Amino acid sequence: MARALTKTRRGRNARKPAPKIAQKNAPPITLDYLPPDMARRRILNTAEAAEFCKLSVPHWRRLYRTGKVPRPVRLSARKYGWRIGDLLDFIDGRIAAT
Repeated sequence: MARALTKTRRGRNARKPAPKIAQKNAPPITLDYLPPDMARRRILNTAEAAEFCKLSVPHWRRLYRTGKVPRPVRLSARKYGWRIGDLLDFIDGRIAAT
């Protein structure tokens, strides 16, 4: 059962607004503004790598098991990632092969 909010919080539990940080004409911090050499080192997970290469996730996993995609970077015991630079080289190689 949802409780209707009728009172505002007061005292120690009151929410305080976040302080505003002044920045002097700094570009927003997003991955779109990374330098090219850093952008090539960015790591994508399995779903992002498959989407980047315009493949389905099951097909990407099949290609991975047969060794037809670049070697992944091990991020943890069960998590793998692929560098964008390796994926770009993989796509360029497939284009050159056809």
